[in-house]
Amino acid sequence: MPHVPRHVLAAPPLAAASALAALALALAGTRTSHADRPPSSHPARPAQVATPTPDPRPNLVAVGGQWKLKGRNIGMWQRCVTGNGYDQGFHLCVANAGNAPSGPFVVTADGESSVPVLSTGGLDPAETLCAPVAAAPGVGLFVDAGDAVLESNEDDNWLPPVPVPTLAPVAHPTCVPWPTPLAELAGDGWSGFIDTQGYGCWPTHLPTKALYGARVANVGERAAGPFRVGGPPDWRIADLPADAERTLSDSRFASTHSTEIDADDAVLEFNESNNTLNFLRATAPPTCTPGVTPTPFPAPTLVIERAEYRHLGFDDVCLPEVVAPRVFVRIANTGTGPAARFIVHADDGADPRDVAGLDPGTHVDIEPFDAPVHHVRIVVRDRSFNRVAGDGRRIPQVTLTPPPTCTVYPMVTPSPSPTPTPSGIPGPPDLTATITLNIGRCEGRDGALLGPYHYRPCIVNQGGTEARGFVVRFGEGAAAEDIAVPQLDAGGRLCLAERALVSTVIDVDPDNRIAESDETNNRVPVHIPPELPPPACTPGPAPTATPTPAPLPNLRGWARWWIDLPEGCIPTDRPVPPFYSEVTVYNDGGAAAGAFDTVAEPPGAQRWAFEALPAGASYSRGPSLLTFYRAAIDPDNRVTESDERDNDIYVPVPTMPPYCPTATPTPGDASPTPVRTVTPSLTPSVVPGRRLFMPFAVRTERLAGR
Repeated sequence: MPHVPRHVLAAPPLAAASALAALALALAGTRTSHADRPPSSHPARPAQVATPTPDPRPNLVAVGGQWKLKGRNIGMWQRCVTGNGYDQGFHLCVANAGNAPSGPFVVTADGESSVPVLSTGGLDPAETLCAPVAAAPGVGLFVDAGDAVLESNEDDNWLPPVPVPTLAPVAHPTCVPWPTPLAELAGDGWSGFIDTQGYGCWPTHLPTKALYGARVANVGERAAGPFRVGGPPDWRIADLPADAERTLSDSRFASTHSTEIDADDAVLEFNESNNTLNFLRATAPPTCTPGVTPTPFPAPTLVIERAEYRHLGFDDVCLPEVVAPRVFVRIANTGTGPAARFIVHADDGADPRDVAGLDPGTHVDIEPFDAPVHHVRIVVRDRSFNRVAGDGRRIPQVTLTPPPTCTVYPMVTPSPSPTPTPSGIPGPPDLTATITLNIGRCEGRDGALLGPYHYRPCIVNQGGTEARGFVVRFGEGAAAEDIAVPQLDAGGRLCLAERALVSTVIDVDPDNRIAESDETNNRVPVHIPPELPPPACTPGPAPTATPTPAPLPNLRGWARWWIDLPEGCIPTDRPVPPFYSEVTVYNDGGAAAGAFDTVAEPPGAQRWAFEALPAGASYSRGPSLLTFYRAAIDPDNRVTESDERDNDIYVPVPTMPPYCPTATPTPGDASPTPVRTVTPSLTPSVVPGRRLFMPFAVRTERLAGR
């Protein structure tokens, strides 16, 4: 889901080694690029049929890729770097979206089909492998270039070149080599998360979809495999290169609380004591309101509707003059929401077509590509769009007869506009402020006081509806400073950057722009607390110079979740209280961020809109039910940041508390039913009578190009 120089890729299982060797020999003696491959004889899977019949074949998809700093992960989400700290390597993600295991295959680069950049023993259905590959900038990659795997769809095996990002000068820890280079396996999982299917609530009028999955990463320095993730679910992994990970989405994980990575100790690891893979279980979202069938959240779905060699455009009947055939491409938005900017690549991606947007139910014919073209594919920066089979197309190489010439009279039909969805109006807001002190001074040899002496103000809306367009005033009279707050939703908290600690007053909404339920708690004094004499400063090492960050915003986030367990254990004689969550987005960059969204997964589970976030400020949203296991900050990249790779928030899997001793615990049911809560199987230990808070982990990467 950051990076090593060039890893030794994992060796395939013994059963697959001969197949891969034969495949490499076949590649070496035949084609020189994927452009020379004949058109696929396998029919593409239809987008929709009246009585769908699952295709029994696998389907390998090049789902995306990302340039990462060379180095390795420290644990699951942190990363150290090697070399000068700015070298980058490419990581490719390949998924099996079909219904059968793929068997062995290789990945090659455009123009170098005889030299595999990645070899693997295969992927199970719904399994994804993300691994480092030796790819040069500006070069596309091709999955299963030798056609070793008979697939249900051969149109989505090509990944266009992914641009190399320009990194901001941000310091990262330097990797310390281990005494003995070994593999190191770690992982986590999730179970029972309800896919709201775009509705934001449990759509009981539709068949229930529950999401289960697990992720295993190799954060060591050597490849691992083959090995087994113990049963259940008995997931067998053929190979896992260093700095790579595999993810499997499967209902086999539904009935287990934890399992063991490398259950047979087949992999020699640096640390053999951290191989337990725990599963996070969710509280079910509220069911959709009975009565009128709800409307799902609007979301775009982009597909290549047509792509072929032609003399004429799709809507043309003749040409004023004969021209050479070109590849015409029609892109359709078959979803329910407008699509933002996207790009269409052909072959090496040297001359992509940029499309500003596309309304739902409409299509656009982009500027044709000059021959030769063998593949086209849509690249969307917005990670919240619905990816479906159909965003790529393999172009048959044909010989055409020129059409007759004539005079053309074009017709233009305007595109329809989306209809906005109205929202409800709850009760009045209630604004106030809280203060957190940061005092840690010591006395230097010259008598000067060193260290922090600050306070951090947070603006809180304790009411039942959002407040918009008000100011917060620090101080009084001519020295007063006003900070504009464009938006603060019900239950929200906006924490501003730290300020020097002085005796002053904070006045929220001093000019009474907001009608509140309580107008008496808007003025909050800031007092200087009494202090003991500061201790003498302890001499330390000379400070190390670090690069200065670029003056850009940088959004990252975390959250906390909690559950009330008065007994300090999981009750067995009544339903377990639901999990609640609060999401916080923090701008630790050097400039303010404009409007952006944070989108939760499963898709449609939740979306939080932020109109702005000043530098050094954080904004907390909630509380709400914990119905998601990860979230993406600014998925459509509206904010230009100093680091675009730390925008994902992942839920860590905590340790399971004990069951109350009144009865024997029962594992969670693999088939959820429409109730407001499901029994969670994993939660941190708690103190009786206390509310438990647990921070989310911040994942520091994202896939580029998808």
